[in-house]
Amino acid sequence: MNERASAENPLPFETTTPWRRRVMLLLIFLSGLVIGGVVGRIVTRQQMLGIFRNQAQIPERILPHVASRLDLSPDQTSQVNLILHRHFSTMESTRAENASQLIRAFDLMQADVEKILTSSQVERWQELCALVKHRYLPASDGH
Repeated sequence: MNERASAENPLPFETTTPWRRRVMLLLIFLSGLVIGGVVGRIVTRQQMLGIFRNQAQIPERILPHVASRLDLSPDQTSQVNLILHRHFSTMESTRAENASQLIRAFDLMQADVEKILTSSQVERWQELCALVKHRYLPASDGH
């Protein structure tokens, strides 16, 4: 099994030319870049969706960044925390109102387009609309 390479029977790695090795290394490197980019995008997207779906956690998430960037004292950090929580509820209710209005407008548009489509087109249109809602519209309790 451990035969030495002979002139008639060279080992496989000895037959590859230097340019083939470089091409193979380049392909391995590029595939790593692609895989890393895709995984990074998926992880980042999931984190962003988690933030948008858990809106109540936003003040706690941003407070350390604000305190660090502004070099806030403990007393200032406490006051900013109270201010963030006080205003966040108003901001959240405004976002929810606008989100529901946006979703209602999207649903009306979807229904109007469905009126002019064939039955096979309606099915594909509904799939497309579901994808758009999931990816681009704000999360809503009713949807």
